[in-house]
Amino acid sequence: MDLNSTPHATQLLLRLLAVAEQQQLDSRAAIAAGALFDISANAMRVALARLQAKGLIQSVERGCYRLGEKGQILSADVAAWRNAEQAMVQWDQSWLAVSLAGQSRRDRKTLRVQQRALALLGMCPWHSGLYLRPNNIQGAVTGLTARLKNLGLSEQAVLFRLSDLAAEQQQQVCHLWDSTALEQSYHQLMRGLQQATIQLKHGSLPDAARQSYVIGDAAIRQMIFDPMLPEPLLDVKLRQQCRQQLQDFDALGHEIWANFLVQCVGDRLTQQISNST
Repeated sequence: MDLNSTPHATQLLLRLLAVAEQQQLDSRAAIAAGALFDISANAMRVALARLQAKGLIQSVERGCYRLGEKGQILSADVAAWRNAEQAMVQWDQSWLAVSLAGQSRRDRKTLRVQQRALALLGMCPWHSGLYLRPNNIQGAVTGLTARLKNLGLSEQAVLFRLSDLAAEQQQQVCHLWDSTALEQSYHQLMRGLQQATIQLKHGSLPDAARQSYVIGDAAIRQMIFDPMLPEPLLDVKLRQQCRQQLQDFDALGHEIWANFLVQCVGDRLTQQISNST
């Protein structure tokens, strides 16, 4: 994991607004946060203006922002990983299927959007144009259809429940996912989070803020793209343990960033008082 990686300014701002006190972000604090990642003050100001133009954030008062309606929806969607386990149900050995058969593959941009949407829902390609995942999500086809459409899946895509596969076919589909690699990634992530937690508690506030963001962002991305496989395809208890450890780390990161942003505002006020005397 590259602790020197730089997030995009707009991404950083949206994440900060989710942890800022009263969910309001002072522009000076935003600029100070950007400086942790070598993002210039001008780049942060431009990002604030663009987010406001898109309706993702709105101005509360001069130099102070909060999430707009669109931003709140986006933030809630990103945060959905925290409750993903509650959306799982007992697997009945059937599959949720999406068929893209007959759709043009010439529009590469549209194709990438659709493939990303399918990957976010843990769907793997089986035969040409056919994607599958275990039917262990609340709402089954109806719930999956709504989520995939919101993520950009084509209106021409066909979604359905697939069951009663021949034993050989059922075995083939069960091996579409590398369960061993997934379980190893859980162990690796938990070790990394444990080590990082110790380091964050003993580092300076700016260093802790930067590292908690980089580590947390990569870990959350891993969880967002987790296929949420059921037993017996995967050790579900191990995944749940990993997710709980990430939630604890995320809570620590929120606390660190909240303290950092409060300190930024406090430093600004102190400077203003000093300049006026």
